[in-house]
Amino acid sequence: MPSPPPEACGAFLRVVSINDVYKLDNYPRVATAVAAARASVAVHPGGGVALACLNGDFLSPCTVTALDGGKAMADALNYALIDYACLGNKEFDLPLPGLVRSLARFTHGKVLNSNVLDTELAALPRFDCVRVGERTAVLAGLLTPDRTKYRPTGYPHAMPMAEACNEVWREAKAALGASGDLFLPMTHQPIKDDCALAACLAEHPELGVRTPILLGGHDHEVDVREAGGALIVKAGCDAASIAVVDVYWTASGEQKRACKVIAAKEFAEEALAATFVRRWQAFVQESMEDFLPVAQELLCHAAPRPHHLHSRSRLLYHLPLRAPIRHPVLIYGHHVGLWPFGVGLYKKMVTSTMKKMVGPEAE
Repeated sequence: MPSPPPEACGAFLRVVSINDVYKLDNYPRVATAVAAARASVAVHPGGGVALACLNGDFLSPCTVTALDGGKAMADALNYALIDYACLGNKEFDLPLPGLVRSLARFTHGKVLNSNVLDTELAALPRFDCVRVGERTAVLAGLLTPDRTKYRPTGYPHAMPMAEACNEVWREAKAALGASGDLFLPMTHQPIKDDCALAACLAEHPELGVRTPILLGGHDHEVDVREAGGALIVKAGCDAASIAVVDVYWTASGEQKRACKVIAAKEFAEEALAATFVRRWQAFVQESMEDFLPVAQELLCHAAPRPHHLHSRSRLLYHLPLRAPIRHPVLIYGHHVGLWPFGVGLYKKMVTSTMKKMVGPEAE
């Protein structure tokens, strides 16, 4: 973990940022990184605040969510010590009632929803304010309104991000009774749209000088670049890399920023989070081994008949498969259902079935 910025005078803000996490594997290392960030802030003479942010796509698509509807991936945010998350387009792979239930499991922090208008998500906070010494940071969570990024039956009603930033800033000013000192948007959209948003915010009379960083998601490659007046930071996918971003003020009051992207493997695994992950990994492996439909039926794109399934595999829901396979298959589910899963899972099912095939077993 980097040392506190030597120029920082007074309290500074350190943000651990990740995005687009589709598997549990690196969350124990994220937890260690967050703890290290908090420890590094604690030893700074001026103090400060360390936050952990996840910028969308944390429930779907992934194998474990196809099995349990998002419970494990939501619970993982608690173990990873995430403070704030914003919605990603893949969260809407889940039906809204299931999405709401999954988000409710995230109790360590908050999911900020600054621009999605669907009434089912109205209970999510639009922004949050964090004290950084004598200053106040306003955080927002913004999701792409581009409907081409969603399934045809699973898109939200989202207002344009720039408009939402203006509204949230006005609401935060009203709540605080004054302007905040720092605006910290978490976004989930392609990099070209982040650049356009940063340029737009740079023209705002207040946000232009209060938005030094933009924490981004959606793109799966590490990308740190300047646009407008902000430094856009994307850490890549699956928390394989972890971005550590600092915002601080010098003795003269000048606002500065710094960013370092660190490989997750540089951090040891936190014990409680590692135990949680191993338990769910074992569950996924056991569930995959329990898929015992007739292999030829799967390979011929036909839906397996329930009486061909192992008695332990109570397959509850018909789920549409994404291209290129169009026929429905049955998949093991634990509570709520009807979300699509990826072709990668289909291939795993076929591979597992071919290895484990023991013939039809009816109850």
